[in-house]
Amino acid sequence: MIIGAPKEIAVDEKRVAMTPDSATQLQKLGHDCLCQSGAGLHAGFSDAAYEKAGVKIAKTAEELWKTADIISKVRPPEAGEVKFLKKGKLLISFFYPAQNTDQMALIAKQDAMSLPWIWSPESAARRKWMRYRQWQTLPDTVQ
Repeated sequence: MIIGAPKEIAVDEKRVAMTPDSATQLQKLGHDCLCQSGAGLHAGFSDAAYEKAGVKIAKTAEELWKTADIISKVRPPEAGEVKFLKKGKLLISFFYPAQNTDQMALIAKQDAMSLPWIWSPESAARRKWMRYRQWQTLPDTVQ
């Protein structure tokens, strides 16, 4: 199975869904890894670092989306990326289903799968994290 990470195209997004280290761990589990050229630059990872970790580099987003069986992104897919999802593909990314009903319908129509990482204010993990970091006090009804 090929797991790929495209370059994030959202404005000001500096993160990447796959690091050279995480790719090494995935390869130990028997997966092949693919990263779009330049995907890790803003996060401090060069294409050479990925290649040293055994990751193949795709020159274009289209090549990555076509080749990878599983696509891992940080941000929800942009409209131009949704068109690349086809039957048999799995997208793992942050995704806000209630705010992206059109994209969810398009993904379903294309018979692809999306595994959303949903980060909501109501999640128990977020409440614990917020209390731990003490960034804000949550109302009693949420705690």
